[in-house]
Amino acid sequence: MAIFQVFQAKLLRSLDESGVDEPAFRDLRSATDVALRATKATAQAIGRSMASLVVLERHLWLNLTEIKDLDKTAFLDAPVSPSGLFGPAVDGFTERFTAAQKSSQAMRHFLPKRSSSASAVSRPRPAPAQQNKPATSTAQAAPPKEHRQRSRPPKRPPFPRRQGPRPKIVLDPTTPKTS
Repeated sequence: MAIFQVFQAKLLRSLDESGVDEPAFRDLRSATDVALRATKATAQAIGRSMASLVVLERHLWLNLTEIKDLDKTAFLDAPVSPSGLFGPAVDGFTERFTAAQKSSQAMRHFLPKRSSSASAVSRPRPAPAQQNKPATSTAQAAPPKEHRQRSRPPKRPPFPRRQGPRPKIVLDPTTPKTS
């Protein structure tokens, strides 16, 4: 680009000194045209790289958050929107999240509170000789529900890779004009 600008400056200087010269004027027009085309190609490349960065940011956000795989696929299928990172897909997700949060708050009033698992772990267990004694009541036979150990489900595998064709990213719906 700098070479074209130097060439244009020399042509303008020669046109200024010698007057209007048809071959020099034609060279100046062609150099200006090539410089404008190079600027256009540079702007398009920058736009494509910015779109790739947006897709990368979406991918990182989805991999670093702890949301269900079903919700992740809904976000992956959502088109890239200039108004936001995920566009209108976020509105549907926030509505579902708000509804789930309201229902969980309503259920908290009906369910008893659990004690912390740290107090159950630090509590001493009875010796084996005490366990062999016959129980006099059901309260002594089984520990309270809040102190029972619960089995944890196995860890889920990481988020699966997408299969099939990549979604087309359209930032500007108008067709590009060729010059």
